[in-house]
Amino acid sequence: MMELFVRGGTVMYLLAVVALMSLFVIIERFIVYAKSTRSAKKFLVEFKSHLVQGNVDEAIEVCEMTPGPVPSIMRAGLLKFQQTNGNMVEVEKSIESIANTELAFLEKNLTFLVTGFTIAPMIGFLGTVLGMIHAFDAIAMAGSVEATVVASGISEALITTASGLAIAIPVNLFYNYFTAKVSSIILSVEESTREFIEILKTQSAAK
Repeated sequence: MMELFVRGGTVMYLLAVVALMSLFVIIERFIVYAKSTRSAKKFLVEFKSHLVQGNVDEAIEVCEMTPGPVPSIMRAGLLKFQQTNGNMVEVEKSIESIANTELAFLEKNLTFLVTGFTIAPMIGFLGTVLGMIHAFDAIAMAGSVEATVVASGISEALITTASGLAIAIPVNLFYNYFTAKVSSIILSVEESTREFIEILKTQSAAK
């Protein structure tokens, strides 16, 4: 593997940077999405139990103890509900504002993965072109065309293209997985938020 890296030339270092940064984003996003979905069902059951019983402070405490976009949105809504004495217009504005912030965070760094799987093959192809130029220069200096020399030059030149594709394909797959994950979380947030607002409206009307 190291031999192929060296044979690929300086372009391989650029590809290594793209690969490492993409790997960092993939690991970071895995952690974020795991925190966003972990114990979600348990949280909703406990949260709704407190909310239906009118234990707003306990419901807020549950939100503060649970990471993820849904608890953050619920907490903001409950705090605004308390501050405005049940003014649902203000509550919904607060929920919408926090929801936009949380959902933007879910999509954070995904554009870098798009950049990664887009430019990796291009960098690889650039390395191949440079390698071919180098190979033909070597042939010109040798003054003769030998099959082994040509084959060796082309083989080395194609290493970067293969490396670029080897980076781009898994990064693209992870990007597709993450976008599907974000869509799933967004649906969960929307469903939970609608139910949450209905409960608050009922409690506000009862005051």
